[in-house]
Formats: sequence, structure tokens, C-alpha cells
Amino acid sequence: SLLNSGYHRELLYQLDFGGRFKKSTQCDIVIVQTLHQGVYVRGDQLAEIKRHHLKNSYIPVHVDIEAPAEISSSFTLYLYTKSYDKAVIRLPIHFRYHYPSSLTSFANVPMYEPSIYTSCPGRNYEREASQSYYFPCSNATQVIDYDQEELSGVGGVPVCTWFDLKCKVFSRGVATVSVPLGNLNMNIVVVVITTATVWSACGYIIFAIARKTKN
Repeated sequence: SLLNSGYHRELLYQLDFGGRFKKSTQCDIVIVQTLHQGVYVRGDQLAEIKRHHLKNSYIPVHVDIEAPAEISSSFTLYLYTKSYDKAVIRLPIHFRYHYPSSLTSFANVPMYEPSIYTSCPGRNYEREASQSYYFPCSNATQVIDYDQEELSGVGGVPVCTWFDLKCKVFSRGVATVSVPLGNLNMNIVVVVITTATVWSACGYIIFAIARKTKN
């Protein structure tokens, strides 16, 4: 589910495995979430999730949170948890600013559905899954590495074998988000109003200073 409104929101993941995993065997679960170029996440907030909720995460690329959407790229985020019967993860996300336009007032940012995989020692998933995948392990990196620009690809990061859980994804309000754009047709109006406001303020200040000096 997509919570809140505006540029700063939360993706809410509610996982319900319905007793699929044995309580005696704790498996790793990874949510693989691709985010559009118009969306970013902040490393400090991911660090907070790990510190307070014990949910590790990994991004294999450097994310420039200051760049506008047009010069950014989509990226994949890995969120890790354990095979509890139920799990809840709240991921803070932020929508990027877009270049202003003279043709439209909004940009549509698609929200992609996540995929869920498991890595479970002692359980043979090869018979249940049609294909195995290789993703970073749940201990792939420390959160302090997120803002280092040299992070690119998964080179040097431990990779584990993961299997598709074939989970049903029920999405609510996460198909597309409309982000408001600046209007290029308003340039002249904005310049005129801004200039008039600045000159009026300057004139008032000069008048006030002159009046005080005279008195």
C-alpha cells in the first residue's frame, strides 16, 4: 500500500505466510523492489529501519537524492526480513522534482509491484521453484555504505541463491502517482511579480531608513 500524500510517502509491505514456514527453521526473506527514476530513498532512513526494526536493506548503486527525475535512473532495492508468519515493513520514499513543462501540469510516476524470494538452509526449494535467482545476501552491506559513490553493481558483495515464493501481491493505491510540475508559461508572470515585490520591499526599507534618520 502507498501511504500519506505529497512528495514524501511510505510504502507499506504486509507479509502473511500463513504458516508456510516451520517455526523451527528461520529463513531469510527478501523483497525486491524496483523504484522508478522519479522516486528515491534516503540512506539515513534505511539506517533507522535497520536500527529500530532490525530490517536490513541494500542498494547496489549510489542514489543522488538531489537530482531531478529527468537525469536520474531507476534502481532496485533489496529489503530483508525473516520468515515470521506475518511481517510489516514501512519504507519511506520520496518523489523527485521534475523539470517544468508548458504542455502538462503533472508527471505520472509508475509504482512497480515487488517480488518476494526466500533463502532457506535445510529446505529444498529446487523441487518447488521453477527457477533460482542470485541476489545479494541478507548481510550484503552495512548501511553506512549507501552514500559512497563507488558503490556500483554487486561486485564484491556476497551473493546467495534465492527462490521465488510465488506470492500473491495485492496492491492498493500504488499503480501511478501524479507529481505536479512547474508551468513554463507562467515565467513572465512570475518574473514580473517577483521583481515588483522585491522593488517594493526595497523602496519600503529605504523609506523607513530615511524617515528614521530624519527624525
